[in-house]
Amino acid sequence: MSTYEVVLSLHILAAVFGFGVAGVAHSTMFRLRAARDMGQVRGHLAVLDKVGPFFGIAALLLIVLGAWLIQLSPSEEKFHWKDGWVLTALISLVIVEAIGGAVIGRRVKSIIGKLEGVPDGPVSADIRALLADRPVWMASHATTAVIASVVFVMVGKPSGVGAVVTVLIGAVVGIASALPFAKPVTAAA
Repeated sequence: MSTYEVVLSLHILAAVFGFGVAGVAHSTMFRLRAARDMGQVRGHLAVLDKVGPFFGIAALLLIVLGAWLIQLSPSEEKFHWKDGWVLTALISLVIVEAIGGAVIGRRVKSIIGKLEGVPDGPVSADIRALLADRPVWMASHATTAVIASVVFVMVGKPSGVGAVVTVLIGAVVGIASALPFAKPVTAAA
């Protein structure tokens, strides 16, 4: 096995790790939506709050290993920083991480703060409305879909325009997939 193949495998594993973290976050969001009492709400919010930094670890690994892959790329298919698909993937990852911290991370912390002092017991309609935070749902679905579209970009290595269009389609699909969940449920599922 060549160094390139080892680094490529590690790069893929970093992406798998990131999708695993996203899976935990998304399943926790759905559990939060279905919570029946405030104890469950607090527990699920604690998980969401703790999982956030793992996205940064995955992103750092993807960037470092991706940069190494560019340096190691075989001469017959040499990759360059100026390749449209490389730039699109890198910029998309940076934007996704910024949205994750600025929108998802901050809003989850804000929701946790708003729930301080709320007594244990059933989840009220007001709390359910708070948990259906539209920006959190839209940002979480859009960022995951964008990263999934980056996988398509990495495999297909399209032109810069093709790569950007692929990522934009991913963002639209992600936002659309969040819409049904960005409204409060009337009762626990």
